[in-house]
Amino acid sequence: MSELGFLSAAYRLAEPSFVPTLVARLREDTGALLAGEAEPPRRLVRALLDSGDHDLLERLTRWARGFGSGRAGILLGLARRCDPGLAATLYSMIMPYASLNEAVDDIRAAVLLNAADRPDDPGWREPGGLVPALLATRDPDLLIPALRAPFPEVVRHALRTLLPGVDRLDQYAACRAVLAHGGAERLAELATLPGLRPDVARAATDPHRLTAHHEQPTDRLIALLRRQSDWRSTRPRTLPRREAALLGWDAVLAAHREEPLPGGALRMLWTHDGCPAELILAGYELAGRQVPPVMANALPWEVLTGERWRDAYDPTKAPSVLTEGVLKGWFPVERVLAEVGSAHSVLGMLPHTPAVQDALASLVTPLGADARAWRALLQLGPTFLGSCAEWVATAVELAPSQRGSVWWRGGDTFVRLLAAAPTEVQHALLPLLHHNDLYRLFCVHEIADETRDRVVAMLSEDALPGSARDAVTSDSVRDYLFGRDLPEVNAILFERWQLPLTVHRALLAGLPQRPGRTERLPLDEGVVRAVGGSSTRSKAERRPALLRAVGCGDPRLVRLVLGQTPLHTPAAQLTLLIGLWERHGPEEVRALLADTDFPGRTGKTHPLPARLHKLAHTALNAQDGQDAQDGADGQDGADGQEAQAGLRILRQRLGEELSPAGKVTFLRSYGATSLQRATSGVTRLLEETEPEGLPWAELAAAHRTRPLPEPLLAALSRQDDCPPELLGEARAAWLRMCLSGYVSNGTGPHPGLLDLVRSHPLETQDPIGWLAEAVEHRLLTAQDVLREIRPAAHAARFLLTRPPQRRWLPAHREARRLTAEHLGTHPEAWAMAVTLLPDFGGTVPELLATAAAVVA
Repeated sequence: MSELGFLSAAYRLAEPSFVPTLVARLREDTGALLAGEAEPPRRLVRALLDSGDHDLLERLTRWARGFGSGRAGILLGLARRCDPGLAATLYSMIMPYASLNEAVDDIRAAVLLNAADRPDDPGWREPGGLVPALLATRDPDLLIPALRAPFPEVVRHALRTLLPGVDRLDQYAACRAVLAHGGAERLAELATLPGLRPDVARAATDPHRLTAHHEQPTDRLIALLRRQSDWRSTRPRTLPRREAALLGWDAVLAAHREEPLPGGALRMLWTHDGCPAELILAGYELAGRQVPPVMANALPWEVLTGERWRDAYDPTKAPSVLTEGVLKGWFPVERVLAEVGSAHSVLGMLPHTPAVQDALASLVTPLGADARAWRALLQLGPTFLGSCAEWVATAVELAPSQRGSVWWRGGDTFVRLLAAAPTEVQHALLPLLHHNDLYRLFCVHEIADETRDRVVAMLSEDALPGSARDAVTSDSVRDYLFGRDLPEVNAILFERWQLPLTVHRALLAGLPQRPGRTERLPLDEGVVRAVGGSSTRSKAERRPALLRAVGCGDPRLVRLVLGQTPLHTPAAQLTLLIGLWERHGPEEVRALLADTDFPGRTGKTHPLPARLHKLAHTALNAQDGQDAQDGADGQDGADGQEAQAGLRILRQRLGEELSPAGKVTFLRSYGATSLQRATSGVTRLLEETEPEGLPWAELAAAHRTRPLPEPLLAALSRQDDCPPELLGEARAAWLRMCLSGYVSNGTGPHPGLLDLVRSHPLETQDPIGWLAEAVEHRLLTAQDVLREIRPAAHAARFLLTRPPQRRWLPAHREARRLTAEHLGTHPEAWAMAVTLLPDFGGTVPELLATAAAVVA
């Protein structure tokens, strides 16, 4: 925190009555504080608003023009009290978010009310003042509020610029403002303005008629709505709270029927509950028959009926209406199918959901398995203008007149209807379909595996690689294709689809899916390329895919894994060797251990550790011995994996490493020296043994028997599922290990955090985060932070950034008590404390005592 941040702290702690004195003493520093981005304390803002200090208020205005919470309130306070020199700046401000537009209106109204209290102040008309600024603009956003300004010349300019686009309410308001601040003579000048309503012009020449006109509560609302045309596009898309409270649909409807509301107003009304269908329809037409992104009401059914729907059909617009309406429940799908035409267009717009699929199944029921009826449906085709139900009924009626068996390509809509039909109907019609329709039925739609088998038999298996590329990514299509046991298809699935972990690993391992098949499948070269990840940006991004290939047993992938990513856990290293042995035998393992050239690896040493080499050679020697014995006995040494002694040795060791006890041993060995190494060990174990996770019960039991190393405890505290039994000690260990200069003594005993901070300065990469975690988990209190943390700057920064919650009140009260006790109302003492704080090495109480002593 900078010195200016500590000045902000001083203003937060000082008594409100003392703040003006402190501002006078630290005026230059206060100006620098207002030039920054940090929000000034509320006590300082209130003191500045009461001070009338033009220079500081100008700085506060510039700060408040930025974007952030609470700034609109400060601007409103400035508008109510500002001198004329700041009025033009405040009045012309623009807020970037629609939610703040109401604040803009309030600020401009406050500036005008401020001016009305002292309209004769020459500052309003001086160069750069509010009046010259308004006379020089033609911006409607600025001139519409100015129709109520206490300056007749400004009102006349606004009327002349905006007419005839000013509604009756604003015209009467302008006349009343001129009468109040310019008299009847200035009012009469308005009567000659072109575009003024006749009744308003008569009132301008007769003040009695003007005063007899009264605004109705809803007049302001209707006036706002009238202004929501295209040239008001910067206005909000929702009604301000004040106008929304006046919202009466009967009055709005009456105003719309008298004179149609502009499109901007109708779009605003769409966002409010209960908007009448008449207004929604009118807005829908003006919006080019598109649904707005924010809409609180359902589109009425009428948008889909009559000639309006058929004439307006546009593939780029209409689908969004019907599709969104069905998805949101505005339009019941059964009614859409029964009443809305044209049938082909409607079917193309319906979303692919289970409810729509059920409705389509009911729709095609009358067609049955009668090929003549389906052929009639196909012949009626896209030119049929009736509804989907009428389309089917007409096809059934025309079925007896159909002759011949020649079919042609049906297209997307026809295939979608066929996919909704019962399986026996599909089987009856498949021989009649064009091969393109068969292909689409297979790739896009949810059909039974039995139907897929028939489609494949008709298309041949040569079409399956293409279907793997083109198919919609549904689980049923993926599982069917994976179950065909075709290496080329599996490679495409691996490259193009997001496969579940079980499918991913089974594919890499070449495990067959067809019942009765036992031999491993060869891996297509495309899988090897995909695992290598030539298109990704870094080795770290390829690591997850490489780790999933550890147990695949393919020599190409095994060498790729060892060349491109390190394996840190014995479990992963053993899994790699076992997979290779199972798939290609011990000689491939022997060749791997003898090799030192791996793609992507520059070193000439073997990537597997020496201890694993020793274990693997023990297993290979055991296997050689068994093979020799099997040969002497006349047995085949490759008769089964159960007969392989070497493989049993590796599997037994893998079981030990993957057991909870083995994982605890691994973590102890990794986590005994440093926090960085312990964190790395936890991460590597989770990465390389997924999805088993950490053995929490065994870790807790091991900790009770013999405490875990402190770095390991600290690393475990970062895991979301760390159990409560370990979590308290683990968090404390993490906080101790994060302190610079702290040296762990292994398994304990360990000092408490309060003892540590009393005897050592708080030195860590993130002192505020460190304190927040310590206080959050009740290892320190906020009062401990205030009294004991060194240097004092950390304690001050932490307490000042806490949210305004009750839990922090005791510490803030004590801070105020300490400042009152040591600094009192001596401005020089406060200034000295602010000066000393950034570099002071002691605690906050020591800082305050030192500052008081220096100026005594």
